[in-house]
Amino acid sequence: MNTGEIKVTSDYRKHLEDRKRRTLIMTGAVVNSALSQSLLKIVYLNTDEGVSAFGDAIAHGWPALLDMGATYGTAFVDAARPDVGAARGEGGKLVTVSMVARLSDALGWMDRSKLHPTILKAIDANALDLLRGVLFIRFPANEAGRTLGQHCINEDGEIQVFCFPEDDPVLNYLRNTHNIPYFDVRSSNITGNPEEPFAPGAVDYACAIAAPVVAVSSLDALEAQMIDQALHRHGLIGQMRRKRFGSFPIFRLSQSTIDPTTAPIITIVRAGNTHPDTLTHLAKGCFPEARILYTEEKKADFRHEYESPYTDAHEIQRDLIRASHETFVDLD
Repeated sequence: MNTGEIKVTSDYRKHLEDRKRRTLIMTGAVVNSALSQSLLKIVYLNTDEGVSAFGDAIAHGWPALLDMGATYGTAFVDAARPDVGAARGEGGKLVTVSMVARLSDALGWMDRSKLHPTILKAIDANALDLLRGVLFIRFPANEAGRTLGQHCINEDGEIQVFCFPEDDPVLNYLRNTHNIPYFDVRSSNITGNPEEPFAPGAVDYACAIAAPVVAVSSLDALEAQMIDQALHRHGLIGQMRRKRFGSFPIFRLSQSTIDPTTAPIITIVRAGNTHPDTLTHLAKGCFPEARILYTEEKKADFRHEYESPYTDAHEIQRDLIRASHETFVDLD
């Protein structure tokens, strides 16, 4: 694994289309290739060097793997979406991507005229603060939202955002250094395979898509995830540090209705790595007057659903973040 400086000024498309790499990707042999190992670098997001390595990579049009706690996201700028789709083995029309951004920016992309008045009232009372860092929020885009990347708007005119803290160092670096306020994100898997929630699997996947950087939250997180992956392979989930791992949930905010006195609806369109009962308690705590519906868009039997012992929304948020980021390793 290369521990020196990474040069990310070369073109990702040219690298991906390299005949040798294409052959290696198709045969599944990339993990052992010298070409992959000479490019890839693991960095840590609790260091300035790690943040800049990640930010510079995606700003120059390369994808990079980002430790989001419960799982790894494939991060990239919108212009690189077709290349990332090809690398991930996506076929046909490219699906809509999600975004990572500050909540304050996400609110600026929201079409308030299309949201139920009761939902708006809760949002104005900071209800969405309780969803930051734990799941994706889907909502109708306003004019500013529709000018975001062409791959970010779904057929219903909605965008989907995972909100980071306002002082997040990655978003600060991208904005201050590259004038990039947000980035696109997709799951970390070759199409048809489960997403990669652990660092070792993220490294293998990064090799497969020619990503130069795997950004882990810290060295402690790397060590914990290495142990957790081994425990997971043996079915010892109860002994893992992280209790919540895999694909994040998605909440869809109710749009306005003809009769504004009708109760609004918050739809859990994907439970992902969290039990539906926990998500229902969380949604009800944010939007107490709403009906909570669970309609799974894409059911995956391989996903592990973490169930929080709490019912209060504030406690649930804190618990879900803790369960996604736990790094303490007891080797005794």
